[in-house]
Amino acid sequence: MSGNNEFRSPEPGLSDAERRQLAELERGLAADDPALADALVWGVLRQDRPDRVTKAFVAAVGLVILLFALVVGGPGAAAFTAVAVLGAARVSTMMREQPGP
Repeated sequence: MSGNNEFRSPEPGLSDAERRQLAELERGLAADDPALADALVWGVLRQDRPDRVTKAFVAAVGLVILLFALVVGGPGAAAFTAVAVLGAARVSTMMREQPGP
């Protein structure tokens, strides 16, 4: 085996000084703009998670809609509404997880 480690290096062709400079630039970018650094590394912008109040509000609205469907349309309408709401939530989650163009 030869002593050439060029193919094992993550940045072939860069000198040690250039690698150190690149690492410093990466650390500076991550410190200055973590969202941009994540987008460059992972290919997507990280979405902020909804807080507890938002989740509780959405759950309460969903419960009111479900109860309304139960009272007005009966158990079948309530079941259909529940499936439709859960399906819409899943589709929304899947769309948010896909990377942008």
